[in-house]
Amino acid sequence: MENKYYVPTQEEFRIGFEYEYKYNENNSTDKGWTKRIFDGNNFEISDKTEVSKFTRVKYLDQEDIESLGWDYDKYYPFQRIKGDERIAFTKNENKLGLHRLVLNGNKVLIYLETEFVHEGFFKGTIKNKSELKVLLKQLGI
Repeated sequence: MENKYYVPTQEEFRIGFEYEYKYNENNSTDKGWTKRIFDGNNFEISDKTEVSKFTRVKYLDQEDIESLGWDYDKYYPFQRIKGDERIAFTKNENKLGLHRLVLNGNKVLIYLETEFVHEGFFKGTIKNKSELKVLLKQLGI
């Protein structure tokens, strides 16, 4: 992934949304960015200029997934397929088997792996850690 950050849309902002905010547009270094969690009162979301000039969100990455309790799975057999990097994670919270999450760019696959079945839960695009947290809660993982 070339760029580590993107400018969020207004629709992405909801309570608990993690983003970075720059207080001074003249400060072009990464040190000018401060991590924040949207609480509904941080700034006026209807101001598109403020969203586009002063906010950014980190794309979902390995660090984000591990911070949510997933373990990197170095034994997953399909680490690279045709040049695309696929990173696999496991989370053993189910008596029947383990949950597996595969990250390929912004594409995420989540399923339950048991001795007999690989039951899919989700296959789609997740742009950031906040979206993944919401999805995991909805899936009961």
